[in-house]
Amino acid sequence: EYPRETVEVMVAIARETEPYCSSNRVVDHLQTDEMMEEVDTNNLVSMSIYVAAHNHKTAAVIAPTLSGRTARMISRFRLPIWTIAVSPNWSSCQELQFSYGVYPVYQEKRPDDWERFARDWLAGKNLEGELALLTQGTGTGATGASNQVGFIDLSTPLSDIVMW
Repeated sequence: EYPRETVEVMVAIARETEPYCSSNRVVDHLQTDEMMEEVDTNNLVSMSIYVAAHNHKTAAVIAPTLSGRTARMISRFRLPIWTIAVSPNWSSCQELQFSYGVYPVYQEKRPDDWERFARDWLAGKNLEGELALLTQGTGTGATGASNQVGFIDLSTPLSDIVMW
């Protein structure tokens, strides 16, 4: 009944609590798990993204997703860059709107070439950075199956890349 007032209260809460939110607690917890040899692949992928985003001039993370789980796991780290969650599921895109730093993109058809998609999408948004991170899964369609991180050098045009 009171959308304006609701948003005003949410803004006030966010302004008060954001300075106390930190990704350091997540990192500390995962490092403790790592010492106990309990870090699973999903956490390893999101930790790798955290390290890369903080140590390189990264434009964004591109996270193809069916359920949104990978993007939510990345959002725990409160990255200084956007996580672009590309999904064919409208409901996943809607749910991801509430995840920190996640920009959901509804894409009905799976791109044939994720690197080209990432480059084109980022170029259209004028995001600055020399690197883009691309999560990829096993292709099984299993929830949370992203087990790879690709590094896309945005300073090298796709036409100059030779694959062998």
